[in-house]
Amino acid sequence: MLWATSSKWTEHRRALLVHAGSDKAHAAKLKELEKTLQSKGFVTQLIGNNPQTDGVTYEKWVRSIPTMGVSVFYYLGRLETKKSPDGKSVCHSMQMGGYKVLPPARDPSLGRSRAEDKPWLSLERLSQKLSYNVARANLVVIDCLGIDDKAETGKSKADLFAQASGQFRGELFSSFYPGKAAFHPSLEAPSYGPFMADELIKSMRKDGPLTPRIDKIGYTVTPRDKTFELKHGAAEVCSPPEKLREGRFAGDQWVDQEIIWRAKPEAYINGAEVGMGARIAFDNAGYVYLTLGNMLANYAGAQDLDKPYGKILRLHDDGRIPSDNPFFDNKKALPSIWTLGHRNPQGISFDKKQNVLWQSEHGPRGGDEANVLLPGRNYGWPLVSLGLDYDGAPIHYGEQLGIKFDPKNLTPTKIDWTPSLGVSSIAFYQLKDSDGFDNINEASTYFSKWQNDLLVATLASNDLLRVTTDKDEIISTEIIVKDIGRIRDVEPGWNGEIYLLLEHSTGSTIIIMQQADQPKKAS
Repeated sequence: MLWATSSKWTEHRRALLVHAGSDKAHAAKLKELEKTLQSKGFVTQLIGNNPQTDGVTYEKWVRSIPTMGVSVFYYLGRLETKKSPDGKSVCHSMQMGGYKVLPPARDPSLGRSRAEDKPWLSLERLSQKLSYNVARANLVVIDCLGIDDKAETGKSKADLFAQASGQFRGELFSSFYPGKAAFHPSLEAPSYGPFMADELIKSMRKDGPLTPRIDKIGYTVTPRDKTFELKHGAAEVCSPPEKLREGRFAGDQWVDQEIIWRAKPEAYINGAEVGMGARIAFDNAGYVYLTLGNMLANYAGAQDLDKPYGKILRLHDDGRIPSDNPFFDNKKALPSIWTLGHRNPQGISFDKKQNVLWQSEHGPRGGDEANVLLPGRNYGWPLVSLGLDYDGAPIHYGEQLGIKFDPKNLTPTKIDWTPSLGVSSIAFYQLKDSDGFDNINEASTYFSKWQNDLLVATLASNDLLRVTTDKDEIISTEIIVKDIGRIRDVEPGWNGEIYLLLEHSTGSTIIIMQQADQPKKAS
């Protein structure tokens, strides 16, 4: 038996700001916009001065837009016309360096049967990317400082602006909903410069909508329909994920917060999304385990013991470092590290009956994993993977990073999911009575036959799996709920119910699972 209950959630708020010009006054205005967005609970990133990595940062940001929140993309700079790969249309590309280091293959999100049909950094491709995202709201703002006619369209400057404005606005409004687009071409003073940034700052400082109504100046296109409002509270507790907090619930409020672990300042990358799993689990002795991912350029850091990226940490519940951690006495290592070599850890759960710690993580193109975590072990990322890179090549980042290794020293995965399921959260279904984990009263408990099995949520396949284990080995796997939606989290309740958190365009939905033949509803 399944039913849904609406939930009131805080929303993840993220903003990427791109300054693709050299005017110092413009740079100051974007810093002001960044601070204003941060005051509204946005996790922000300002890029534009690193031609080696900006394109990669932009691409990864677009691919990881939160599906339960609000995303803002702002660009200040010139555009240039480019013909699409098939030569049939003209697109408008942003000026950022670094994108050429990305594999020149089709975008996996387009599907296996579709080739990339728009330039990597074009506004049209950005619109296409957002069309596959189910975030509550996406806002794209362009302060265009000129257009280079590299496609030799022969159009006048005014017509180039009009075409870019019209196509961009039309693409965004026709391809996905809800979404907002604002395009401001700066043809001449005084409208030249970060005009839209200024208007956004003014509106937010008045607690107005993110997209204010603006009288047309030149070819300015303003948002229409419903205003773009921040309807929920910012998910401050959930981000940034480089911190571990403790606290308590007072009704529906999270109070008495205290940070018990945080990454050192030198490990922070301003606003970057680095694939943080940010999952926690406790073992029978009360130790807490924290997952940290690694999606940096070339996945650097996952093999470095002095960096937190791509690691599982082990702490006391007050933040102290256990003295029996495997790298506690290594002066060149972070003493909190339990395991290393992880990519994007999505789930972690402790088998309280058999004293085994399990973890799940996303692979690249294939290669999703479930691992048994043992102290000091190296799980191989980004040196090896059973999946392929996004260009179809074997994983080869060890060569790029100059890391020599012996595969015999790497710990193999226990479960490989290829093709990828988009594995998400995991949780052992373990109800305990006074006699332990094996003597559960079947008449009064839901799903008693699943006792001590591992529940596995998925995002891409939209299924819920049940895995039977024997210590650190897999006995069997089956799908118990199929095609229900993107399952971000799975948790057993104290009385045997199972809770599923589904990502949804309206925010989120919690599904409560109960046994259909159960004579009474759990209280």
